[in-house]
Amino acid sequence: MQRLPPEALMHVFSHIRPTLAHFDWVCNIMAVCRRWKSILLRTPRFWADLIEGSSWHFYGFYSIRLDADVWRRFRFAVVKSGRLPLQLYITCLDDRVADFLIPHRCRISTLVISQKYPHTHGPGINRLVRAGLPGLARLSIAYVHYEVGYTDRDFRMAYPRIDSTLMPQLRALEIPGHHFAGNTPLHSLRHLTLGECGWQRWCSCGSESHSLDSLLRALEQCHALETLAVQGVPVTHNGDTTDRVVRLNGLRDLRIEGTAQSIFTYLTHLVFAPTISLYLSIAPGDGTFLDVLPPNVEVAMLGAYDTQRVHFRGLSRSCSVDIYGAHGQEMRITESREEDEVDGYDRQLLQTVGLFSQVPRVDVEVDGQDSASASTLREVWTEFRGLRSFRMADCDCRFYLLPFMASLEGQQSLHALEHLSITWNCAYDGWFFMNRRRGERAIVTNGCNASVPVWPTPYDASACEAFCDLLAPVLASSPFTDCLESLEVLICPSPTDGYTPGAGDMAVIQALLHERLDSLVQELTMVLYRRRPRFTLSRQAAMYRYPQA
Repeated sequence: MQRLPPEALMHVFSHIRPTLAHFDWVCNIMAVCRRWKSILLRTPRFWADLIEGSSWHFYGFYSIRLDADVWRRFRFAVVKSGRLPLQLYITCLDDRVADFLIPHRCRISTLVISQKYPHTHGPGINRLVRAGLPGLARLSIAYVHYEVGYTDRDFRMAYPRIDSTLMPQLRALEIPGHHFAGNTPLHSLRHLTLGECGWQRWCSCGSESHSLDSLLRALEQCHALETLAVQGVPVTHNGDTTDRVVRLNGLRDLRIEGTAQSIFTYLTHLVFAPTISLYLSIAPGDGTFLDVLPPNVEVAMLGAYDTQRVHFRGLSRSCSVDIYGAHGQEMRITESREEDEVDGYDRQLLQTVGLFSQVPRVDVEVDGQDSASASTLREVWTEFRGLRSFRMADCDCRFYLLPFMASLEGQQSLHALEHLSITWNCAYDGWFFMNRRRGERAIVTNGCNASVPVWPTPYDASACEAFCDLLAPVLASSPFTDCLESLEVLICPSPTDGYTPGAGDMAVIQALLHERLDSLVQELTMVLYRRRPRFTLSRQAAMYRYPQA
């Protein structure tokens, strides 16, 4: 290394990609020898990468004192980066930081700022923006407030005005929607993200009224807009109506997050190409799911998409449908649920069936015993002519799925099924096999009128044999023996009184499943599926996969 010319060492240093979190390692490089230190200080790309790859928190999480070490390293890196473009990710840009950056403002290409305290950090960003940023391509301003004993409600801070003459190269902008409505036209803008303001009690938007019409008027000036993301859509109130319709012909990606009513109101005032990708996230509130699509959008987009695939997911805390077009378009509608809301997704499933019953490929994934009623599931199985994948977690397959698959109607309806995921839950074994506590030796029959053995202890070899005696005849029947490619068995012990199998039991079960079912499907997977109790903060399932034997 000592014999390498300076240019070679500079090339090596320029590929290190350092970060502030590993600044001690940077110091170690400079401490190797004087030659290395001299060459490293003359490598601007190294210091520009350090700036770009780090988040510069000049103040602590709850502190109002400047972090001297971070501030010193930031200034050193900016000076040593030469004339290279700066990509800055800064938390708390105050007057001191703004005064230091103003001489370097022509080099700033990306400026992502998160402000915490409006009274001390608010004016700094205004000063930097008013100075002009001729090379700025991306600007992101997020205001998050932390109370630190300041209670002056009369304070009002002027939000920085985004002027196209001061930022002629601006391509991407991320600011609160209330403040975007008052800006000058931004004809060069390509990507726009409108969020919510966390300083509404202090900044100008707390005292000004920004209606839906003012926001639409500002969007109307963005002729080159390609992507638009909106959170917290302003809805019209009494006396605040508008007939304005905005045409965004170049838009190819639209993302909206809000209540069903606010999203519906917003979409009725936008006209865009029916082949764009649309992502809607519905907060708990009035209306659900596909209700957010007004008739004009629904007819135009679904007709132009030439839908080739639909994927429905009904999970514990959310419900979504993904719609894929023939030319790469995608529409995703996600509906969130409150923690204590346990209703199923019958209405959403029926809406999906009504719109996409003839789609060539449909994938359905539901989670939970109460996610859908038996009648809704039967309609899903019978009406979706292209149902290729079905997954039902946390609901024992012996209740609805296997009896339907064994029937003539099920064999005719599920002729295109390729991937199947079923649940085996020992909590319901007593419904199908003998009650061990009473000692009754009840014998039950499967769909082929064959006797099955009495039910032993949960999740052991005999239990697996009995489960396979119910499952194997169904998989061996037509059309499943020809069309089914993969099978996933979710072993779901009860979170309260169920028995959780150990590693030895799982190995035995795995071997038996492969022995009995490998000849019936091309791929077999076994998963120990554990869901958290309903009262916990999250009911997301944790999965532990076991390799195939």
